[in-house]
Amino acid sequence: MPINDKIIINYKNDKRDWDCLIGFSNNVANLYPQYNAYLAFLIGHELGHAYTAIIDYELFLFTLLITDFKFRNAAGIKISYYDLPHEHLYNKYGKYLSLKLFGQEQLNNNIYNRLYNNISTTPETDYELLNLMPSNDFTKLKHDLVEFSLPYKSYMINHWEHTAEECRKIGQDDITRNIKDFNALFSM
Repeated sequence: MPINDKIIINYKNDKRDWDCLIGFSNNVANLYPQYNAYLAFLIGHELGHAYTAIIDYELFLFTLLITDFKFRNAAGIKISYYDLPHEHLYNKYGKYLSLKLFGQEQLNNNIYNRLYNNISTTPETDYELLNLMPSNDFTKLKHDLVEFSLPYKSYMINHWEHTAEECRKIGQDDITRNIKDFNALFSM
């Protein structure tokens, strides 16, 4: 998500030791207080990313590589953003946190108001969220990522190796440098 320059400046000048950072655009931050349950969902979703990064950095890298593969459409394979197992789980986690803080009625009201007032930039996510079962269970994430990725494994590894080589050639830093064996990502 876009990060406000002021936040980045404050983060870079902050002398505390941070494990990770989540940031939101002003548009998202402005959802408060009118859409506080929906904002809690968004924060919860992003905290899902942060939680994964903190508990298992290699698993977090795997989610980033899968997302990169999807966005670059590396093999000409159409994959929906909402089909990505980690994004689906983080939506469930965001909903879990929102329900704990605000309850189902308030979250549903926030969603319906966003849809009715045409301010939702992702109506498909909002409709999905209405029926999504909340969860705080991250134990199957690796399994779900591997299961999802196996049909694309050779395409993914080829894409990642090519990306790593191109980045090395031009001296650009890239997350692929942190992966010693792409095949190992697919083992459960």
